[in-house]
Amino acid sequence: MQFTIAKEELLRGLARAQSVIEKKSTLPILSNVLVEASGSVVTLVATDLEVGVKSLCEAVVETEGSITVNAKKLFEICKELDTDEIHLKVLPNDWVEISSGAFSSRLVGLSSEDYPVLPSADADVQFAINGALVGEMIDKTQFAISTNETRYYLNGIYFLTAETDAGKTLRLVATDGHRLNMCEKPLPAEIDFSIDGIIVPKKGVVELRKLVSEAEGDISLGVKERTIIARRADVELIIRLIDGEYPDYQQVVPKNNDKVITCRLDHLTRALRRVAVMATELNKGVRLSLERGALEISCNNPNLGTAEERVEAIYDGPGLEIGFNARYILDVLNVMNSEDVLLELADSLSPCIMRSPGEVGFLAVIMPMRLE
Repeated sequence: MQFTIAKEELLRGLARAQSVIEKKSTLPILSNVLVEASGSVVTLVATDLEVGVKSLCEAVVETEGSITVNAKKLFEICKELDTDEIHLKVLPNDWVEISSGAFSSRLVGLSSEDYPVLPSADADVQFAINGALVGEMIDKTQFAISTNETRYYLNGIYFLTAETDAGKTLRLVATDGHRLNMCEKPLPAEIDFSIDGIIVPKKGVVELRKLVSEAEGDISLGVKERTIIARRADVELIIRLIDGEYPDYQQVVPKNNDKVITCRLDHLTRALRRVAVMATELNKGVRLSLERGALEISCNNPNLGTAEERVEAIYDGPGLEIGFNARYILDVLNVMNSEDVLLELADSLSPCIMRSPGEVGFLAVIMPMRLE
């Protein structure tokens, strides 16, 4: 195999491979990137058996073929080169020569025959969707993904389609047992498909977010057996789904939270950040006290001291005190796009619902915590 390729073209494909490949893999070949040259295209493939990425790069191919080579070292070498073009050639015994200008290097390669085969891109369910829309929905849910491996079915985002009064929607849900985020967006009427419910693992979610941020426009999403396939122009992302049953998240959303308080989002955010400085690093616990026309945020740390701040609010109900993890509230506030935020409460032991008045289809549920 032998080809010449633009440096930026090769680096773009190799950069995508870096975050997919595991730094310490029990299988040496999984530390490599598969390089395939055919026609006028060089294909770069990387996988950790859970997430795979395939990049197509334009090149001048002199001899077709394939090889695998250490992804990290190839990327580092190419990144340091000063010229605009890079020449790559496979030598006897699977050595790989990289040359550019006066520079030349040889890397040990491994045969491509032993590299894992990625699933076919022909999906059972496939549709085009706006990439920015998917990115926004991921941003509003991914921070609630659980990191507890014993509840592996919570280690990702739950994707499904739902029929609502407004038509068909795409819904994303994430929870770690202490909080739940749900984001729902309407789909164009011409999209005729349904997803009963799939769990996309956190690493796959991160790579999908990167894919949709690379360029504007639509991406193609497809579901096949236990994988989800995302495609945009010259990039294909294959993600193995979590094999498990997602809990009934609808039961977590309270139905009778009758105490509704409205605050300016920026005022509440800054006040929470200031008061939370005094909270312990372990739980970031703060107390919210509702009173007419105001919300008081306070924290009492026996080892450090106290902090409190009153925030103007629209509220005309009875008083209520309830404790929350400040970080959970701030995570939600940071992804809201409106001027105000609604907090819906019932009592000191029930979950709080957070909504944005200007954003239909997004809500967060946060469990309260006991404070001394």
